[in-house]
Formats: sequence, structure tokens, C-alpha cells
Amino acid sequence: MSSLTDFEVKLRRFSFESKLEVCRKVAHTIDTNFPPKNPLKIFANLQQKRILDDLPITSFLFELEYMALASTIYGEWNGSISLLSDYEDFRKITNSYKDYGTAPKKKPIEGPEWYMYFLRLGLQQHKSPSLLYENLHIYDYFYNFTDNNLDLKSIFLSEFKYDYSSYVLFIICLFTLSSTTNNPLDIKTIINSFSRLKQLNANMIIDMINILGATRNELLDLHDSYKIPNRKYRILDYNPFTKFPILNYNNYLYIPVPQYLFGAITEGFYHQLCEEQGLRFRENFGKHVLEKYIGELLRQNNHGYEIIPEFEYGKEKKKSPDYIIVKNNDLIFMEIKAATPAVTLRGDDTEVFKKQLIKGYGNGVLQCIKKENDLNHFAMMHTKFPKHLKNIYYIIVDLEDFHIPPGELITNIVKELCEENKVKYIEERKPLMLSVQLLISLFEEYDGDIFDFMETWSNDKQIKFPNTYIDYSKVDVKELSSYKYFWNIIESVRE
Repeated sequence: MSSLTDFEVKLRRFSFESKLEVCRKVAHTIDTNFPPKNPLKIFANLQQKRILDDLPITSFLFELEYMALASTIYGEWNGSISLLSDYEDFRKITNSYKDYGTAPKKKPIEGPEWYMYFLRLGLQQHKSPSLLYENLHIYDYFYNFTDNNLDLKSIFLSEFKYDYSSYVLFIICLFTLSSTTNNPLDIKTIINSFSRLKQLNANMIIDMINILGATRNELLDLHDSYKIPNRKYRILDYNPFTKFPILNYNNYLYIPVPQYLFGAITEGFYHQLCEEQGLRFRENFGKHVLEKYIGELLRQNNHGYEIIPEFEYGKEKKKSPDYIIVKNNDLIFMEIKAATPAVTLRGDDTEVFKKQLIKGYGNGVLQCIKKENDLNHFAMMHTKFPKHLKNIYYIIVDLEDFHIPPGELITNIVKELCEENKVKYIEERKPLMLSVQLLISLFEEYDGDIFDFMETWSNDKQIKFPNTYIDYSKVDVKELSSYKYFWNIIESVRE
């Protein structure tokens, strides 16, 4: 019996409700950014202080995520069921899971198996933002966007009934309520707790719970639709709680991973809109919403550089990069993709890995190389280009982080793509792939401007993730745009 199977078997001895409640309370307890004001009563154990000191060291959110999923999909014993109320029982269960690994055996470290292993670790352990409110302000812009090309604000209202700021206020309040209560939540408790908020009435609260919630059977059906065929990797299965963080069960509302509330109304709502509106919506979103948002970021964080939006050039009316940034004798080509990692990326199919890499990165690099060739042959020209060009950098911005580690394998896949398109790969370039949030981090947290970063990144021969160049010890959280947005919401309630 594998350690993961042992974990799943042991879980079945305890009641469903008690397992989900332990997940919720532990998830709050180990949250270093938003710990509960007062310790939650998780276990019937006299050594509460030792337990509370121990949990942040021994337990991790990704473990609780799978515990909540496994508790939901595997059910309980037919015999007598116990309450999961003893800390030692919890430790025995989770310790049996900690030994489970999916690392490749007898495979070269530079091979695709290890790349996919590191990618899976990223998708498993780093998909949650370090700050819960990190993405809220980004999606506030998206879901309130309206122009002649796309009225996303109206689409959002038609799909989710209420405006985005109402959802932000609701999940902040629900998360806070969850972090202060020792008992399972119900609709009456939530309505009574929020009764003094003029922005949320009882009907709104019930509707939002229904939109963000599901029954156990609905979660089971959703899991079955997306589960990884190779069950060795089942710990990486799509977790339906990311879409429906609230479980309606026996007249109570369970939130086993309260941190999921924030993801559900940001990227979660985006994926629902893509499903409902179709491929055309994603294309329009990338062209008319995401590109404009990146343009505003560039203007807001301008440190003495010129910004050139996409323009047509040549008789064939080719398109320049989405943005070209000019500073002194250097250029940055920026291509923007409304790309997000597919659920199938969590498996072990190397072809899926390759297709996803090309979608989120390779096609952007190929576009940049073509544009650079046109520039070198004077086909792509602009009055703001420097007369004596020194450096050209490539940045590919995706909507979400793919967690694909940089390295030789990635470069070789892009080279193959270039060969297929009869384009010569430019060896001197070291393209940068990042998410919208990481781009904001570079603007707000990196000690230098974006050209300083690209120079450092391009000249470093080591394989690193982009955020390793940020010294987070020097970051003032209160100066971040995400923090200011979050506290504006809080202040609106206080008023």
C-alpha cells in the first residue's frame, strides 16, 4: 500500500463534517498573513499552545487542499465513524501522506520528466498567492472594463448577478467570519453577521453563496470530469473547491480551504466566463482588456522610457509587438497572451507539456524573433527607435503563471518551433515568461526599473525563476497597489 493510499484509507474512518472543519481551522491557523485574532479550537486536546505552535511548522496549505478533496471524493466507512478531534490522529493521517512522492526515478535531471515534476510542484504548492488579496485589484479592472469593443462589466453582471466589488466585500467578510468561529457556518449565521453592512442584503448573500457553492455530488461530478488519468498523480487532480469553495451539506456551509474564496472570484470567475462565452471571449479579452491593462501598468510605472503600442508596418501591414518599450539604446519587445495553464498540464504527458509551453511562451518568442528580424532589415521602423541600438529584450506576459522552470529543455522546444516555421533562433536572447501579477511585482518590488531587471536576467547564466531576483525583505507591503485596494474595501465598510 502506498503512503497516499494509506492516507486516503485512514481518512475514511472519520466523519465528513469533522474532516472539513479541521481543514478549515488549520488552514486559518497556518496562514501567516492573516492568522485568526484568537486561536481556533481545532482539537480536543489540553496542549493547545503546543499544537498552535506546531501546526505552522508541520502543516502546509497544499496538504490540506488534498485532504479536503480526498475527504470529499472517497467518502467514509460503512461502520462506526469517529470525529476527527484529536491532534495525534490528525498527525498520523497527514504524516502518512508526507512521504508520498512523484519524483522521476533514474531519469536525467535535465530531462523532460524532471521539468514536468518541478512544474507539477509549482502548480501544487505555489498556485495560491502569497497575499490573499494579491489579485483582487487586477480583476477589479477586468470585471469593470467597458469600451466599444467589449463590455465586460455587463457580461459579468449577467453571469454573476452582482458587481465585482460586492463579491470582494462578501468573500473578505466571509473569510474573516470563518477565521473567528469554532462552529460550522450556516446561512442564518452569515446573514446575521453581515446584517449591519449596507452593501450586502440577505438576498445578495444567499445568491452569492449559491453561486460560489455546490453540493457534494456536484463536486464529485466536477472532479470526475477533470481528474488525471494516471492516478499516481491524483494528488495534483483539479480541485473543484477552487471553483466552488463553499460546500452545502446537511444545512451547513463548509469552507475547507477558505483561501480558495479569493481565487474563486478572480481567475475562477474568468474561467467560468470563458466556458460560458466561448473562445471568442478569450480572444477579445486578451486583445481589448488585458493589453490595455498592461499598457496602463507601463504608463503608471514609467521610469523615463517611451512606450510604443502595437502598430502596422510594411506593405503587408504586419503587426509590431503588443508593446515596445524604449530607453536610451535599449528595446523591450512585449507580447501579451491571455493564456492560462490547462488542467491537463498536471499529468505526465510530455506532448501536453510541449503544447502548453508553446501556447504560453513559444509563440510569443517566435513573434518577437520575427519582429526583430524585420527591425534589423529596416522593415519595421518607428521614429522613437534609437539610432544606435544596443540591446533587445523579450517579455512574454501571460494572464496566469504556468510555473514552467527556465532551462535548456525549454529553449530547445522553442528552437524546434522556430525551425518548423523556418525562423532562425537568436541565441543571444534570454526571453522572460511571467504572469501579470509577477509583472506588477517587478514594477513595485524590484530594486530598479524593468530595463535594470532585464539586463540582470539576461546576463545571469544560472537557471532561476524571475521572482528570485526580488529582495522581499525590502518590500513595504503597505505600498503595494494590491494592499491599497484591499484596505480601500475595508475602509468602505467602516464608513
